[in-house]
Amino acid sequence: MSAQRALALPTLQVNGIHMSFPVPSGSGHVAVLSDVSLVVPPATFTAIVGPSGSGKSTLLHCAAGLDVPDRGQVLVSGDDITRLNRAERAAYRRKHIGFIFQEYNLISSLTVRDNVLLPSRLRGEQPSSARATEALDQLGLAHRAAHRPHQLSGGEQQRAAIARALVSKPRLVFADEPTGALDVSASATVLHRLRALPTGGPSVVMVTHDPQAAAIADQVLVMGSGQIRTTLPGGDSEHIAEAVLSVQQELAC
Repeated sequence: MSAQRALALPTLQVNGIHMSFPVPSGSGHVAVLSDVSLVVPPATFTAIVGPSGSGKSTLLHCAAGLDVPDRGQVLVSGDDITRLNRAERAAYRRKHIGFIFQEYNLISSLTVRDNVLLPSRLRGEQPSSARATEALDQLGLAHRAAHRPHQLSGGEQQRAAIARALVSKPRLVFADEPTGALDVSASATVLHRLRALPTGGPSVVMVTHDPQAAAIADQVLVMGSGQIRTTLPGGDSEHIAEAVLSVQQELAC
């Protein structure tokens, strides 16, 4: 697909996906996602919120190609990743998708620079130290490139994970509770960096429990019981918190 056509399409389009998991006892399946659809326009920031168990992380994993829905379609810049086999999805993610985990997932035996370069090595490319330095510099970590993860604070480790997600210049970045393990100051720094990404760069989709974190997004999707219950504009954390509470109360009735 040409870059021009990719820019004209939604960065992410999810069409009617369903997902279930087997019950541990072996007696059937439990539905986790039910007919979920969403659109993420290019160069935008989307937050997904909702009560625990609402399906937020499962939706993120399906949208990123880490899991395959039972039914439905996931398109990334028009590419149907649900039609790819496991190896093809992994190759696609390495080239076009960045994923930021709550627990960083840095390799403890590697330096920060080598952690950032790891996706290039996994793609079989010649690692570019200059590209790694550029990504780290954007996150204010160039001076920590030779350190190992245990020598960094939690906020610095998360910023290193963001740099690793960006080094391949992805179309789409997913962040699963990226501030869940951070203090207030480190959270603010990480959110500021994530908010800046769509400016001339990838779209961002973030799962969070924090209404204040979600408020930085352009659009906020409120989930409940495996479905998107409402869509809100970002900007008002109190409005977002009220929407999540409303969904909890509705499901409790």
